[in-house]
Amino acid sequence: MVTWRDLYAQEIDRQAEVIRNARRIGQTWLVINGRTVDPTRMSEREILDTARKEAERLINYTINLEREAARKRGAPDGEE
Repeated sequence: MVTWRDLYAQEIDRQAEVIRNARRIGQTWLVINGRTVDPTRMSEREILDTARKEAERLINYTINLEREAARKRGAPDGEE
């Protein structure tokens, strides 16, 4: 069974790969969460930090959607 922690780790990898690919091709702008960044000026540490923040935002958003859907179905809080 895939856990939220697994999805978070996968999303970090995916986000970091998107940023690295943009840097590799010389793309000088990338919009992440409404903020424009320049991947060509980002260090590996900045890439990982940005990827972690974006992964956290996306996974938290998904968890909240799941909880809201469960609540609407009448499931007790924390159960799905």
